[in-house]
Amino acid sequence: IFICGRKKSVIVLKNGKNIFPEEMEGLINKIEGVEESFIFGKQISDDYGNLEWEVDKEEFGEERVHDIVQAVFNREKYVLTKELNPIVAEKLVFNFTNCEGTIEECVSALASIEKVFRLYKPYSASAKDWVEVDVVIDRFLKEHFNLYGEYAQQPVNEKGEIIKPKNPNYVYYAYCKEDVQEDDLTMIAVQRP
Repeated sequence: IFICGRKKSVIVLKNGKNIFPEEMEGLINKIEGVEESFIFGKQISDDYGNLEWEVDKEEFGEERVHDIVQAVFNREKYVLTKELNPIVAEKLVFNFTNCEGTIEECVSALASIEKVFRLYKPYSASAKDWVEVDVVIDRFLKEHFNLYGEYAQQPVNEKGEIIKPKNPNYVYYAYCKEDVQEDDLTMIAVQRP
């Protein structure tokens, strides 16, 4: 039997996330010792007889929030890991060694890392794919995110002109896509006198 392709080139998970198996296979095939790989979804039935894709949803979560806050307060580095990152070997490092360990920095770190958590750079992304980022988050990422230069590329039109957002409180990151935000990260910080 020879499999020459797929009926569909995208797997849509029950949480709405799109998985591009050919991109993942390309990365896996680059690993020494791997000759060929094949990614597929496992279908399960729900109570209504509908078919869904079985995948655990990766969440930003309480543990990540705790680890980020500790890294800021202790002036350490934080490494964000994403299970479904299309760039498998990508290391998302946030360096807080030059922070003062303030609540403001914690809030900025949480908001900024949560943004990066939802961003991804699939090989299929083009100059027409960009994500809107708050300028405050952009400033924080510029100072603390090791891959800022790779993520913060500005989109350009056919004439080579930079495309700027209409709202001056935002910037665009080109060649990026963003997962749907299914819930809000609500942050409340109280500074003691």
